Amino acid sequence: FFKKTAFRELLLSVPILVYFLAKVFKKHRPDAIIVEQKKGFFEFILSAFAQKYQISLILYQHGYEMFHNSKRDRISTMFRSWVLRVLSYNFTTVLISGLNSSSSRKIKYDLCLIYSQYAERIARQQLDCKEYYICGNLSIRSMAGLKNSGKESTDGVLICSNGFLRYSNLKLRSKTLELISSLYHSFRECAPVKIRLKPGEFVDRDEFSKYSLSSQVFADNTVAMSSQLQEYKYVICSDISTVGLECFVFNKKLLTYSVGESPYNFFSSLYQKMDVNTIGSVADHGRCNERFDHFSDVNASDFEFYTGILKPGGNANVVNKIYKAIQQKKDTYE
Repeated sequence: FFKKTAFRELLLSVPILVYFLAKVFKKHRPDAIIVEQKKGFFEFILSAFAQKYQISLILYQHGYEMFHNSKRDRISTMFRSWVLRVLSYNFTTVLISGLNSSSSRKIKYDLCLIYSQYAERIARQQLDCKEYYICGNLSIRSMAGLKNSGKESTDGVLICSNGFLRYSNLKLRSKTLELISSLYHSFRECAPVKIRLKPGEFVDRDEFSKYSLSSQVFADNTVAMSSQLQEYKYVICSDISTVGLECFVFNKKLLTYSVGESPYNFFSSLYQKMDVNTIGSVADHGRCNERFDHFSDVNASDFEFYTGILKPGGNANVVNKIYKAIQQKKDTYE
């Protein structure tokens, strides 16, 4: 654990970072600090400064796995979160406020911008926050605004990688590549197929040839997903991926795959609830029409309790909520 989290580097960097931030906050006092994680290293440090100087502290939900619902998930991250808190939040509080500061207690947020009713229910159990505002995932909602962009989809298949190709774990890489290449070779007999790697993923020429792939089979992953999705009728993605949610926004037919256990179980369980098919092997696909029968067609509105508002817009309301939280904070301390 300590090796993976660079324990010594974190411990040494806190005083330096606090020193420079203290100089910044003495000259420039922001109206608000917006953080995207509730247990990140830098977020803990910034939260300590917000508590010290009575600055509005606003949390914007970043990712659907931000709030773990199951007891097992909470326990698995508890120790790591506690160490990070002691190293960053508590240590920073002592450095800027002294040992007797009341700021060393639980972090208090002035506003939490939450994706959905489901996320709010869990967040209320884990956070101390004055107000919760359900705004949906703004990046997904911006995609929803492009729904009628006029692009015509083909009968092609887009296979999206799961992000595991960014890591050096050879077993995980080979398992992922083997499954993706199997899916590619199975569906290319029936329709045009492209593979989209996640940004940061890399597959070299040796891996190409091992799985009988060429560089031409890969889609341009510098193009926005919202734009590229509209070019395909069928999409295959990992059962832990948000790509599936984007498919529902654009009414694409979806099939998911799994390469084993993952701590990110929000979407895998959500897809199961909505009867989205997950396939781990292509051995039993049969004829082309039978292969495409595996794809699911699900109404996005059924997901809104879990994923949040999927309609376009919402930015103006979020900005107004932030300004209101800032003003309330100022009124409290004036």
